[in-house]
Parts: sequence; C-alpha cells; structure tokens
Amino acid sequence: MPGAINYPQDLLEVAFQRFKSRVFSERFVPYKFHPRKAQFEPSLDGTRIFIKEIIIEGSLVMSQESEHPAVSRDAYSIGISSDGTMLISILSPEGNLRALETLAQLFYAHSGSEKDVYTLYAPLVVKDALAFEHRGLNLDISRNWIPPQDVLRTIEAMGFNKLNKLHLHATDAQS
Repeated sequence: MPGAINYPQDLLEVAFQRFKSRVFSERFVPYKFHPRKAQFEPSLDGTRIFIKEIIIEGSLVMSQESEHPAVSRDAYSIGISSDGTMLISILSPEGNLRALETLAQLFYAHSGSEKDVYTLYAPLVVKDALAFEHRGLNLDISRNWIPPQDVLRTIEAMGFNKLNKLHLHATDAQS
C-alpha cells in the first residue's frame, strides 16, 4: 500500500517501557497541587482498586457526538473499571503511544511507599481524538545554539504533550 508506514514489532513494548518508567521510576508525587501538609494521598491501609488486567484492542468506537468528527490515527479510548480491568482501544501504534502518555499522567507515586502508585480518577473513561493533525514545534538551531541534550529533552517533552511534528531550522543558507 503506497504511503503505508511499517512499524517495528516491538513498538508496543517500547511504549509500555516508557509508561512504566514514567510511573514507577520517575515517581511523580503531586505535592505542589495541594496546600502544604495536606492529606491528599489515599491511605495505604484502605480499600484500593488494583489494576489486574490490561487489554489493548485494535478497534476504536467513538460516539457520533465527538468533537472531532474526522477521527485521527492518534485516537484512543481508555477505560478503567472498578474491578481493576483496563481497556485501551486504539486505531494505530500512534494511538497506543498517546493513550499510554495520558495514562501515565493519571497515576502518581505514593510518598509513603517505595513502590505504590495510585490514581484518584478510577473508575474512568477517557475518549480522545486530536483536534489538529499538525501539532508541532519549531527549533531554530541555526541562529541559536542549543546543546544536543536539550534538543533530546525537548523531543521527550513533545511526546509527553502529544506533539507530533518537529521542525529543526538548521541552516540559513539560500540553497
């Protein structure tokens, strides 16, 4: 098929590794979202919902009332039920990446534990389709020197924010 993109078989694995790193290694605790010394985290001894199963399916059903009638390849839906089942519905590998980015933003590290993470939003349903096909950033590295590690960090941040185009202005030559 002309214009088809061949994705590596392990793209799903790479996306999950990135998700696990964001949630379990970086361990974001949302202190600044709450007043100092506020009890905002759930009790470690209380009733908790555990994610028991993650199902990823390659079909996506969006309602007709969707704000984005032209459903993009990046569209996805996430459902977390009260019994601990998580269902991620996607149209493409890009949708999987976007879904896992959203999912990582819903989980926080618990400050009272080295391994526990939680979400205050379960059970939940998220249906998302991007409103604009081109969501990008322009970096002018020809007139402003930017260290390579800063460019890589910017690319990582673009992924976190679901941006999909990077324009590197690398030269001012009239060629």
